This record gives sequence, structure tokens and C-alpha cells, in this order.
Amino acid sequence: QYNLALLHAAGRGVPRDDAEALKWFRRAAERGLAGAQHNVGVMHAGGRGVPRDDAEAARWFRRAADQGHAGAAYNLGALHDHGRGVPQDDAEAAKWYREAAERGHANAQYNLGLMCQHGTGVAPSLVDAHLWLSLAVEGFPDASEDLRDLAQVRLAGVAAQMTPAELAQARERARDWRAR
Repeated sequence: QYNLALLHAAGRGVPRDDAEALKWFRRAAERGLAGAQHNVGVMHAGGRGVPRDDAEAARWFRRAADQGHAGAAYNLGALHDHGRGVPQDDAEAAKWYREAAERGHANAQYNLGLMCQHGTGVAPSLVDAHLWLSLAVEGFPDASEDLRDLAQVRLAGVAAQMTPAELAQARERARDWRAR
């Protein structure tokens, strides 16, 4: 069901048909497949095959995120960050970004790093900001050059505000994170 949905979503071997893709994603999602739940959320968030419905997207992202799907946790964090389909809640956004960041999601690491830098939804911490931004920079090898450059600029800005002891602590935490 999931693979058939992917074929319809991409138009590979069959005509591209978002409604048909959604039908098959939903069948797989209802059987508990986190990737399919995430894709149902993506389709509702983007209005692909159905009218855009951020509340419904949030419901599906939550189901997938509860199973450990990093992309769904990131998307749920973004919905809370922007108040789309759910109440705007910085602490809730940070919670879901952290879930995704802990699973290696570079965009979530970047967003969480900014939240730590500014104390948005979390206690401000330059050490935490540096940790997450440095991991994001490493995690963006396939990202656009602009995104990598932006992350590196943010990281350098945070590093410039830190004491040598804070910088050493952040680098040690990043090494420990990579080693796990």
C-alpha cells in the first residue's frame, strides 16, 4: 500500500494522482505505518489530493511522531512554531524539534539551536545553541548552499558570544552526541 502510494505520488509507472496516492497512504497509515502517517500529514498540510487542513496534518504528524518518525516530529514542531492547525506554542514547538533533532533531523537541529540561542520556548543556552547548530551544519551536506551558509553564519555568531569554557563544553557535548 505504501509503495503503491509512492508510485502515484511521484507518477512512476502510473499517472501522477495525489488523490490516489492519499488513498493508499491512508490505508497504510491506518495500519500503523509511521512513514505513511507522515505522508498523509504532508498531503493534508500541502493540500495535495485534499483541501489543505493543518489540523488534520497535525493529527497525522502526531501519530507518526509518537512512533519516532523524525520528519513528522519536525513538521509537528513547525506547526506549533507557526500556529498552523494547532495553537502557537513555543515550548511545544521546541519539544517536537528536540524529538526530531535527537534523531538527527538537521532542520530541527537548526531550529532548536535558534530557540536555545534566543530562549524561545526553552531556557536560553549558548552551549545548547552551539551544540544543535554545529550538528545542523554537519547534517546539511545535501542542503542548498544558502541553507548551509546561513547555518554556518548563525553558528559563528553564537560562538562569538561564548566564553572559551562554554565553547569547549559545547564541542565536547557535540563529540559525545556524535559518538552515541
